[in-house]
Amino acid sequence: MSSGQTRERIAKAIEQNDAANVVAATELLAIMGAGLTEASQARVAPFFSTSQMDGLKQRFAENAQPLSASTVFAHVPVEHRLVEGLAHDPATGRLFAGTVVDGDLLVSEGLGWQPYEMPEGIGGLFGMKVDPGRRRLWIASGVVDQVADKSAISPGLLEMDADTLELIDVKFMPAGAQGSPGDVAIGQDGTVYVSDGLKGAIYRCPPGCPTLETLVPEGPLTSPQGMVLSRDGKSLIVADYVGGLARVDLATGEPRWLEMRDAAMLDGIDGLLRYDQWLIAIQNGTSPRRIIRITLNEDESRVDSVEVMERANPAWGEPTLATATGGRLLYVADSQWEVWGEGGVVKQGEKPRATAVRAMPLPVR
Repeated sequence: MSSGQTRERIAKAIEQNDAANVVAATELLAIMGAGLTEASQARVAPFFSTSQMDGLKQRFAENAQPLSASTVFAHVPVEHRLVEGLAHDPATGRLFAGTVVDGDLLVSEGLGWQPYEMPEGIGGLFGMKVDPGRRRLWIASGVVDQVADKSAISPGLLEMDADTLELIDVKFMPAGAQGSPGDVAIGQDGTVYVSDGLKGAIYRCPPGCPTLETLVPEGPLTSPQGMVLSRDGKSLIVADYVGGLARVDLATGEPRWLEMRDAAMLDGIDGLLRYDQWLIAIQNGTSPRRIIRITLNEDESRVDSVEVMERANPAWGEPTLATATGGRLLYVADSQWEVWGEGGVVKQGEKPRATAVRAMPLPVR
């Protein structure tokens, strides 16, 4: 499931002059849907015949061919720095966005973006989800290099009233945890799950929890990002940025990699959500960057197919997280992580832009 590991396999095989492994891994990378730069193609070319290499070049070119399927939905003004997460409230129609540098919470009701003042000591805002029945907005709050003011910040999960936007509580990480919350998912019983992409752990907060509890400790996963509940509610399907898709048993906390019917590129997933019978994933850690539709088998233990919905859109910067509403996928299309340095200072040679939120029609069964 990992194009990154396949690239490492190619590099090692070239170094060892292992022709069989160079050929096998390069062909696998092409089948996965990955791209390969001209420089890298030149490195593997001596291991292929001319006709074989011509076929591979065509395949890699097709894999990287831009595919545009979205339009601009809105722009977040440039003064709101490093927009990462989005959430939609189906009860009110409001759209929420959060920023990493300043920890701004922004609300749109169709007439621009209204910032809501957050209490002091709140870190950057990352993934967020609305629990419409319980009227809660849950936001992962963390600390990374780009956060402007890191003083007195303890990473955690923010519990907010979805109507008044009052901060009800902060569910801090377990004692001794060193990572930073990145994304959230909500179970049918109201349990909230929090991924830590920095240290690899996954936490949970059952209704009324005083602090986050460890579901998956550091170690089994490298960098968990987006998550969704399985259809049976017994597992959490997790996008590991390095390894691909894993299924975490909620009773034991044990992760198992999903099986694959065919080779596919499933690493580099940031945003992950469930829509109808599919999973929709945003891949910003792959070449090319893509938005894909994933079909699982009946018990959701295997990936049966992967279809590209959008790819290498020239209008993108770095797409990150998304939400679904009204049969459309709304996603942050230009987060601008490359613009901001330590403490939220603009890097030399970079210039901030208004953040594009794009909309794409979602599939109909």
